[in-house]
Amino acid sequence: MLRDNEIKQILDAHNIYLSANEATIEILFVYIRCVLGVPEDRIGVLDSNKNSFTGYPYGLKVSGADEIDENCIIIASDDYAIPGNESTGIIIIRRENIKLLLNEYNTFLIELIKSLPDRSAFVYGAGGYARFFLDYLSSITNQSIIESVVVTKDPVCTCLCGNIPVITVEHLPPENQDSVFFIAVQAKFHHEIIDVLLAKGASKYFPLYEESLECFVRDTTFSLYFRDPSTYRLGDYPLSGQLHYLSYRHDENRPLNNIPHFRFQFQQKLLDTSSCSLFFQSNDFLGIYQALFGRYCLLANFQTQGYSRTMEKQEHNIPQIYMCVNEADAKLRIEHSADMRLIPIQTGAAFAKQRITEIADDTGYNRSYKNLVYSEISALYWIWKNTSSPYTGLCHYRRIFFVDQFNMDTLSERGIDVVLTTPLICITTTIDQFIRAEVLAGLHFEVIRQAISNKSPEYLDAYTSCINSCLLHGNNMFVMKRDWLDRYCSWLFNVIDEIERVGNGELDYKDRYIGYTSEILLNVFIIRHNEEMNIALADYRFLS
Repeated sequence: MLRDNEIKQILDAHNIYLSANEATIEILFVYIRCVLGVPEDRIGVLDSNKNSFTGYPYGLKVSGADEIDENCIIIASDDYAIPGNESTGIIIIRRENIKLLLNEYNTFLIELIKSLPDRSAFVYGAGGYARFFLDYLSSITNQSIIESVVVTKDPVCTCLCGNIPVITVEHLPPENQDSVFFIAVQAKFHHEIIDVLLAKGASKYFPLYEESLECFVRDTTFSLYFRDPSTYRLGDYPLSGQLHYLSYRHDENRPLNNIPHFRFQFQQKLLDTSSCSLFFQSNDFLGIYQALFGRYCLLANFQTQGYSRTMEKQEHNIPQIYMCVNEADAKLRIEHSADMRLIPIQTGAAFAKQRITEIADDTGYNRSYKNLVYSEISALYWIWKNTSSPYTGLCHYRRIFFVDQFNMDTLSERGIDVVLTTPLICITTTIDQFIRAEVLAGLHFEVIRQAISNKSPEYLDAYTSCINSCLLHGNNMFVMKRDWLDRYCSWLFNVIDEIERVGNGELDYKDRYIGYTSEILLNVFIIRHNEEMNIALADYRFLS
């Protein structure tokens, strides 16, 4: 790719202009600046309509076609028109190759991390990305490179992983030119954080992406394995894009919890080798999960267990999994393809200017008109009222199940009632996580409790357990057998109607608040009924 010596020499000698959508420009800029070492003052954006975007990353200078330098180089994705002249060099990068550049950048990050001296770097962010990154550093015995964790607002706690101090950005030392900053937050926050760092004089900043974390996972697995092969197996965490793990509780051939799901196993091992117990409320995630959602065992290679021989008899039980899409959805930075069949359903179609899928949530019995507060739950209501598949599921265009089609197609044969995604791990509790993320307020939780008390008080204990736990099956993603789907939706929308009545319009200031509330209610329902159902866990991917 661009690291080819001949191409690199050309780039070193010319000003560079990028032409692509904003997300792709960010990746190209980070790659050219970090991996190729081109000074950022020689990188700009080519945009024929200079007002088409309001915020290119990192304050890049935007030029029209008539303003670019002669003898410059234009790097563009293949879906953008390229203006230029005879003296302009043009490098076209196909959209599917953007991921290769990101892979090279992630490899560069690992090399950089392993070369840094002690106390020479900062981590910006204290959420999931930062915790994962610090766990990674601990696993490769390189956590000492971190001077401190930096956050924008007052921190939840004063240290992470036992001994790494957490400071606000105002308390950064005045001289930051030689310090390295790893930006460990979601990509949508990169711009504003880099603006803050630039104002503080920082010049060595490296954003982390979802793909960066996956790269760290692979490196961690090999590090753990080669350090202690008697304890860590290469299969403990996925080394490739294919996961063949579903786990469920009732298997006569295996003792319960003989092998925990790989996420519990991997997290526990990392926590046992670091000091994260001072950060999390508890590090016994497997024990907490069992207490809430019951016990299970891990199934690995289903095709060797005879399931494939009877697949032709099970076609009527193949799940229909609907993927929510919306007219306002942002374009994915990198094209991804799922390993299973998904049925797109347009949400909020009642307000849409155009139809983008064959199936929409504004037909038949529907609540499409409530999508602004329902979010993906308007699609769930449509599915419940207008379909009859024996197994039905829900996911999103950016959050998809990470299992292959065969695993889903054999749910009926294996007696599985419900498939959930592996749980999120909250820093403190579920209620605190939602409030700190500013998607739900304390008033929401009071109204939810009142609504459950009014309509189904037998669920109150499950609700209390859910919001005070550090584990949550998030994102409203699941697959359910039809009888369980009917029971869940009947209860769910009964409670939602009561929430809207009790709230009496006071909660509408938060967009999608019913969608967020439903994430909690799904867990409440599962906690209440976990002894009655066979639950499977599937991993998932969050696409950016």
